[in-house]
Amino acid sequence: MAQLTVARSRQGRRSGRRGRCAGRRTDSHLQNIRARRDREIERNEKIRDREIERNEKIRAELVSLVALYNDVKAVRRILRSLGLDLKTYPDANVKQVRGNAVLTEEQARGFHAQMLVLSGLQLGFEAKAKQFGQTDFLDDDTGKVVEALRCIEEHLNQVLDLWEQKGWTIREGTALAMVSDGLVKLFRVRDHLRPQVSNQMREITKLINEHVFGGASQATEAVVARLDRERHKQEDAQENVKR
Repeated sequence: MAQLTVARSRQGRRSGRRGRCAGRRTDSHLQNIRARRDREIERNEKIRDREIERNEKIRAELVSLVALYNDVKAVRRILRSLGLDLKTYPDANVKQVRGNAVLTEEQARGFHAQMLVLSGLQLGFEAKAKQFGQTDFLDDDTGKVVEALRCIEEHLNQVLDLWEQKGWTIREGTALAMVSDGLVKLFRVRDHLRPQVSNQMREITKLINEHVFGGASQATEAVVARLDRERHKQEDAQENVKR
């Protein structure tokens, strides 16, 4: 009887040890699961933070590009407000103005001041094209953005030809027609500025926004297309407004 009691006691102790070992194994397994879960959460947070930081940088680049573009439009408006675009003169007077009109001191100063601004803007677009060409910030669409930027900066470079080649000769008394003709690629929106600059900027903003916010719905695209058509009509009408 005593032997039976001892055997049962030993068996109980062994069962207790097995239970404690099983409990420790369960605790260890749960700890491993929690550790893996914590590492996964930390990894996902880092990925999310990097994505947020990347999108913020992309948006900052877009803001910078839009500012450059708006400044180009401002240069155009100022030059036209100075009377340097012959197309703003009444049709009845264009022939006479073209043959006889010369720059005033104010027009000459304004021309040089705005060409200096435009030169900085052209260099800004050129720098952006080089900068983006050394990255993959929009994955496979990066090349499209670089091409659009090069189109813009090359067009602005052509606008600057007159100033770069003959700027030193343009003073008070210079023929207005020469200056007006030299700026035609800036003044004429439908034939030059829109396809070479405005449309390129629209493509750039579209690509960037698709990466940051996702593509627009068909309904949204239809509304934007309608608004663009209305804006183009207004721009074309303003281009033909006479002084």
